[in-house]
Amino acid sequence: MLLLSTQQRAHRSGGAAVAMRAVGNAWPRMALAEAQPHKTRLVKLTEDISTWASDAQAQASLSFGVQRWTPVFADGLGNPANTHLSAMSEFNGILYIGLRNSAGGEVWRSSNGTTWTPVFNGGLGKAANARPYGLVVHRQQLYVIFSNLATGAEVWRTSDGSSWMQVSGGGWGDAANGYADYFDKSAAVFNGSLFIGTNNETTGGQIWRDLRQMYLPSIMR
Repeated sequence: MLLLSTQQRAHRSGGAAVAMRAVGNAWPRMALAEAQPHKTRLVKLTEDISTWASDAQAQASLSFGVQRWTPVFADGLGNPANTHLSAMSEFNGILYIGLRNSAGGEVWRSSNGTTWTPVFNGGLGKAANARPYGLVVHRQQLYVIFSNLATGAEVWRTSDGSSWMQVSGGGWGDAANGYADYFDKSAAVFNGSLFIGTNNETTGGQIWRDLRQMYLPSIMR
């Protein structure tokens, strides 16, 4: 089953959501529906008919193509301050998701993709850890990568999904590394190491990799 997250922004017409599906090398529009602004939504692929519902009540939907989508939640898990669904990963048979929140990022989990329970909120004690932009499994542990625009990106990990240990902070010694693994797009496990990319508008983007308990720069520009 494929899960797709969307984020709604304010728009004159109330905001719009688009689901896309690959056909060969093209990405045709599959569904377009009006939605409420500033909603975090999660939808799942269910069967071979195309319908994507715009909200939890499925008040509006349009069908295109050959897939069907159904909402999992459409309200930031009961908190409108959870404005972005920013990361997603499976760990030990459980699905984990990260939610951006200005009071501190949150991570939730589900064993069935439908019922969700909180893992932590408040950015693990730091409101500036508002953006849990990465969830990566590495060496039988789940890593959460926070973008932190105040003191620099942070990395935490857990072996059981409950107890968390900080393994990097302060943007690897450079607070200008505020964004890391931006929206779950710039981290990967390669040759036994975890690589994490940053956005640094002072010196240029960087890549850092872990060497067991340490992080060393791979590329700096």
